[in-house]
Amino acid sequence: MNNTDLQVVAQDIIKHAEPLFTIVKQISNELLQKAGSYDNQIYYTYLDKLTAIYTTLIESYKKLRALKRNKEVEYYYSLKLQADSENKKFVATVAEQESNLYVAPLRTARDILEGYVDAVSKLIDTCRTHLYESSKDKKYEV
Repeated sequence: MNNTDLQVVAQDIIKHAEPLFTIVKQISNELLQKAGSYDNQIYYTYLDKLTAIYTTLIESYKKLRALKRNKEVEYYYSLKLQADSENKKFVATVAEQESNLYVAPLRTARDILEGYVDAVSKLIDTCRTHLYESSKDKKYEV
């Protein structure tokens, strides 16, 4: 797999996740615009949607993270083998930098997914907090 192939893989993963990104942005904007003015049912709806999105994104994120790491190590060792076969001095720092550059498209896609996974996690926490506070308040109503 060359660098161009890695770019295609990274773009495909992000393209596949973009509809989910749109939903996350929409929910986030709605919570921002109407902060504190929702009834519990909307928080339950958001919680269900966000949980489903989280499971999809975390799976893609972990696959991408593993692919990035594997390709980086694979490229590093291919450089080492190449240097050995050509009887050249192998410089680990240079090979690490080249390996790092080789997987740059995967790293970028991974970081984008990680950002959305973190955002979804925070949104889930927010919905849960609202639902918890509401149920706690109902216990003390007269």
